[in-house]
Amino acid sequence: AYNSGGYSSYSNQAVAVVSGSLPAAPSQLAIARVTTTSIKLTWKDNSTNEQGFYIERSVNGGGTWTRIATVGINVKTYTNTGLARNTTYSYRVQAYNSAGASAYSNVATGKTLR
Repeated sequence: AYNSGGYSSYSNQAVAVVSGSLPAAPSQLAIARVTTTSIKLTWKDNSTNEQGFYIERSVNGGGTWTRIATVGINVKTYTNTGLARNTTYSYRVQAYNSAGASAYSNVATGKTLR
């Protein structure tokens, strides 16, 4: 700090430590079932320390991604409902915990039925 009288002495140092480790990325993301308005995803949970999974979707072939859902620990499926007919969607999944998020899974792409 400082004022017209000069500068103060320095404060103590602060150190932040992130405890724990990032969860392992999910793998084998696949389209399990497709209807006219929904796509069901499945994946392999490779982590033993996740708090859940983030599901992201792209409607432009992976140009931009939007998080559409968060599911809990040990969940390995998600059904995306309310989709447009005859439309292609791409998905990816991340595991997360208090230390952060894993790398992304592979991308799975599916097209809703007419």
